[in-house]
Amino acid sequence: MKKIVILFGFLLLLHTSLLSQETLNWRFSNQELVLGSPDQFKFDVEIKSSSPTQFLGALLLFTFNSETFGNTPIVTITGGATFASFLPLGPTIGTGTVSFQLISISGGTPIGGNEYLKFASVTMNVINVCADAGIDFSNLMNGQSFYNAPPNTPYTNIFDNDLLGNLGYTALSTTWTGGVSADWSNYNNWTDCVPGPTTSVLIPDVDINPVVDVNAFANNLTIEPGGALTVPAEFTLTIAGNLLIKSDETGTGSFIHNVTGTTAAIQRNLKGWGSYSTELKNGHGWHLLSSPVAAQPIAPFQDLTDNDDFYKWNEVGNVWNNRRLANNTVNPDFDTDFIVGKGYLVAYEDNKDFTFSGEINVEDIEVNDLTNSHVSGPLNYYGHNLLGNPFTSAVTWGTPAWNRSNVAAHIQMWNEVSGSYLTFGLGDAVPAMQGFFVYVPEIVKGEIGSLTIPASARIHSDQAFYKSENVDQILLVARDLDHQMLQESKLRFDENATSGFDLEFDSYYMAGYAPRFYSLSNNEAYALNTLPEFNEEWVIPFNFEKNQGTNFSIKLEESIEDETIYLTDNKTGLTVNLSENPEYFFTSVEGDAISRFELKFNAVGVDEPVKKDLIQVYVNDDILYLSSVELTGITNVSVIDMLGREVMNTVVLLDGRVSVDVSGLNGAYIVRVVNEREVASTKVIIR
Repeated sequence: MKKIVILFGFLLLLHTSLLSQETLNWRFSNQELVLGSPDQFKFDVEIKSSSPTQFLGALLLFTFNSETFGNTPIVTITGGATFASFLPLGPTIGTGTVSFQLISISGGTPIGGNEYLKFASVTMNVINVCADAGIDFSNLMNGQSFYNAPPNTPYTNIFDNDLLGNLGYTALSTTWTGGVSADWSNYNNWTDCVPGPTTSVLIPDVDINPVVDVNAFANNLTIEPGGALTVPAEFTLTIAGNLLIKSDETGTGSFIHNVTGTTAAIQRNLKGWGSYSTELKNGHGWHLLSSPVAAQPIAPFQDLTDNDDFYKWNEVGNVWNNRRLANNTVNPDFDTDFIVGKGYLVAYEDNKDFTFSGEINVEDIEVNDLTNSHVSGPLNYYGHNLLGNPFTSAVTWGTPAWNRSNVAAHIQMWNEVSGSYLTFGLGDAVPAMQGFFVYVPEIVKGEIGSLTIPASARIHSDQAFYKSENVDQILLVARDLDHQMLQESKLRFDENATSGFDLEFDSYYMAGYAPRFYSLSNNEAYALNTLPEFNEEWVIPFNFEKNQGTNFSIKLEESIEDETIYLTDNKTGLTVNLSENPEYFFTSVEGDAISRFELKFNAVGVDEPVKKDLIQVYVNDDILYLSSVELTGITNVSVIDMLGREVMNTVVLLDGRVSVDVSGLNGAYIVRVVNEREVASTKVIIR
């Protein structure tokens, strides 16, 4: 720890009698830190003599730590009341030094009688209030005594204390700003100071997150939601008090370090299903949860008398096992503590703030019991194993350190907002305390899959679901417009893939509360379907099963460059060009066939693809207008409601612009236009 050393160059003293040896006692006293603008550090220098002495003056010289006071601090030094008649000279501020003289202008001041007198008061502006002041007396101080008659006899200097090395301001605090860099040791990155052992530290959500670049210290350390702190393996951060990682509805703090035995309290905010409106309660509010600490009891995370649900996934039985039995007692076969590296399914009626407390996981977690228990019949969800991020930060999925063996390259995570499972691939982030499903294929039935959840994969990511895969794909999203839910379905092409399930390329579909929407290949349901090559002759079936909603849409969110994507609705007979009009609106009722949609890459059954703006369809004052500068001839016009029912059908002679009276209709409709050259569909609103 750096010290600020005070060196008293020489002391001019006048004694009333000749003595061979006298003693001068020096000490620091009345030290205080005055917080303000600027902060000021104050202390007194006191002196006493073993026998009466007439004090004539002294030159005061001391050094200082520029990290505490800056390179050129403002320093004020005044004489004590006893020495008020002394002439002040200075102070003179050099590089890390301050010098100041007090010289008697009235014959000196008597001191003695073993009574301490305030020799001088010192005030210095402080830029780093958490730093150890480090001011102490030095053995290099040479007191020199002068009497009213020779010979000169030196005084012996005694230092009663080496004070100010630690002021003991245990309530002192500082907040990270990241003002100039990520360096923990740079005081310009803090509101008040670089933290010390007695400093309470706050890490908020800022643009530049701190990285410890020295062996650092703190008293209490709090990481706010969105805040992040990294302690590289070559350094340590010693926390004398408590470590708290906070969480709220916006996110959770993130902490990466490598020292075993570090304890913390890690909050986890979970949104309750009761916070949704009545029509949204069924489907929202579920979470996949895992523990970032060892030996965390499950009991505090479920009130058996309340609407708290807590499940674990049983791959062998292909079922969710409930922790609560029918009589509101604990299932004796359920885990007592969270198993590190395992995920659980939870839901709460009210918003909850839970706290994981204990020793933070910082080492690799080996998982060796991943199974696929499918024997015969439907695949269901056999082979899916629920794991969990065991760290206080996100992890990057699928780096080489994961050591996957018989485990698919893609994982699925539950998205509470969408009410569905979403598929993620190599390089995507698994948030802290997030559960995720991995898949072990049936071809290794009788064996097991295994992997390592590596500490080296830890990253800071404040996004709930972060996507980093940079691949060409077709992404279709089916939305329940009544209940704010969605289901993604991805389609890719790779020459290394097959039309069947590929461990590195595909992901089976897992149903949630959103509408069931997935592609089919070899009569199996896929959330991610990778085919061996792109072929314009492909016709890819998509199944759709409604949930409790009625109004839906399918939107083309991502597409392959220069390819035209068509969606055929087998119920209505409509084929829409998603590349031009990316969102298709429709309705579904109970009893609809699930094999409703097909994806195509050319206008199958149509003479030529519809060109953009080749025909315009619009409504004005209860009149439906069709306009084209290229198309002419007999044209069939169908108006279809959102339940898929044809409510009007008429034939017009298209020549420039024609009109159709639709005054008896009101609401949203699909208008389908067919002539010998074109087929086009568009959505209109008739009021």
